[in-house]
Amino acid sequence: MQSIQALREQIAARAKEVRDLVEKTPRDEWGKNPQNQEKYDQAMAEIDDLKAEVDRVQKVLDMLAEQDGIEAIAEGAAAHARKAGAPENRARKVFATWLRGGDRALTNEDWEVVRNTMSTTTASEGGYTVSTEIATVVADALKSLGGMRAVATVIQTDMGNTINFPTSDGTSEVGEIVAQNDPASDADISFGSVALEIFKYSSKVVTVPVELLQDSSV
Repeated sequence: MQSIQALREQIAARAKEVRDLVEKTPRDEWGKNPQNQEKYDQAMAEIDDLKAEVDRVQKVLDMLAEQDGIEAIAEGAAAHARKAGAPENRARKVFATWLRGGDRALTNEDWEVVRNTMSTTTASEGGYTVSTEIATVVADALKSLGGMRAVATVIQTDMGNTINFPTSDGTSEVGEIVAQNDPASDADISFGSVALEIFKYSSKVVTVPVELLQDSSV
C-alpha cells in the first residue's frame, strides 16, 4: 500500500501533464488529432483512480488510529486501577473488551456481568430511566357476543319509517310427478308482507376531556 504522500505526488504529476497538454495544444487543432483527447481522458481517469486510492488509504489509517485510541483508553484505565492499588475486577475487563471489539466481542458470561451491573427492575440502578410502554389498543371485556351482525345485511334509512318486506311461504307448495303426455297441474304462490321496525340504539354519552384525547396513545 503506497503512502498518501506518494499518491498525492502522482496526482500532481498527472495533473501537470494534463495542464501542459491543454495549454500547449491550440484550440483549432484539438479536434484534428484524436490522440489529444485520448491522452486527456486517460490522464483524468488515472487521476480519479489515484484519488480513490487516497480515500481508501485514509480510511484505513483512520480505523487504525481509532483502534489505537480505544486500546490506549482501555490500557490507561487499567494502569490507573493498578496505580491506585485497586484490583481489576470482572466489570473492568468486560468494559475493556467492549471498547476493543464492541458488542460482538462479548461472550455470554460477559453479558451476564453487564446485566448484573445495571438493572431495569431496580429504580436506583436504572429503573427510573426505563419508560412504561402502553399498547395502542384496548382489550375490551364484553358481557356477551352475538355473531348475527357479522353475517347480517345492514340497511341504512334516511327516516325512521317501517320497512315492509314481501314474503312467500314455500312450505305449503308441493311439486308433482307428471306422466308422459300428461299436462302439469297449476299452482298459485301465496305472497305476504312483513314489517321491519326501525330501532335506535345508543351506547350512552361518554364524556372525554380534551386533555385525554391529546395525551392518550389509544
